[in-house]
Amino acid sequence: MKDLRKQFILSNSQLSKEAIEEAFKKVLRTDSPDLVINNRNFHKMLTDGVDVEYRRKDGSIAGDKCWLFDFNNPENNEFIAVNQYTVVENEINRRPDIVILLMVCQ
Repeated sequence: MKDLRKQFILSNSQLSKEAIEEAFKKVLRTDSPDLVINNRNFHKMLTDGVDVEYRRKDGSIAGDKCWLFDFNNPENNEFIAVNQYTVVENEINRRPDIVILLMVCQ
């Protein structure tokens, strides 16, 4: 988990520590017992960012996005290409030739 937190800090230097911590908690929290709903929610956070609020120095509250993936600087993300990655679902093995994984760590 410390790698995920580190990636949040690297990709969101404009945000306060409190805002990053709020986003971190939102990503780890599941809002539904339904796996499909949770996967859709996570995908939305991955592609659209995590909505956070934080207090400005003047005391007002501002909203922003915390990003899990650095879209502007892809070189700040770590990718791994995996050959013959096996996924088992309903006792059926599926083995794509190549899978690209995004590692959310630095």
